[in-house]
Amino acid sequence: MRRGKATVAAGRKARFDAPAAPFAWAPDQVQVLDDGTLARCTGPVLDATGHAIARFSAVWRQQAPGAWRVVFGPGAAGRRRAAVGDLIRSPLAAG
Repeated sequence: MRRGKATVAAGRKARFDAPAAPFAWAPDQVQVLDDGTLARCTGPVLDATGHAIARFSAVWRQQAPGAWRVVFGPGAAGRRRAAVGDLIRSPLAAG
């Protein structure tokens, strides 16, 4: 398990050095608490050819308007797909 922003970034750097990303993901389901402070999303992970290879799942906490932080992101088969504590500016905050 990798911990810390610099360690996680270094461990994933090789995936992003190529001209095209080796995978992509987008949520196909999003659930948000009524108070808008916590959300769960899940969706397919696609390989470079567009074939589904896994599903991701993440739980997000709103830190401030427009800023969400991953609080839990185990991914498929218990493997983490998002680093806990990653701060993301998310379209979930729009609207």
